[in-house]
Amino acid sequence: MTTIQKCKRAKSPSTEKLTTNLAGMSRSQLKRKLLSLKTRFPMDFTEEFLDSMSSDKLRHILLAALLNSR
Repeated sequence: MTTIQKCKRAKSPSTEKLTTNLAGMSRSQLKRKLLSLKTRFPMDFTEEFLDSMSSDKLRHILLAALLNSR
């Protein structure tokens, strides 16, 4: 079994749904979610910092935060 096959098998349905939902979010929705997200670890982003990032990077940060706060 290849690494890619293992990764596909390891994804849970809820993870797939999460990534699908994030893919459909606009830039403003991603920023709003990052600024309001409650996590077990500190996240302190300014709007200026988030404005300097691409939408893909915002999605990546939000996905990592959501997965780590489960």
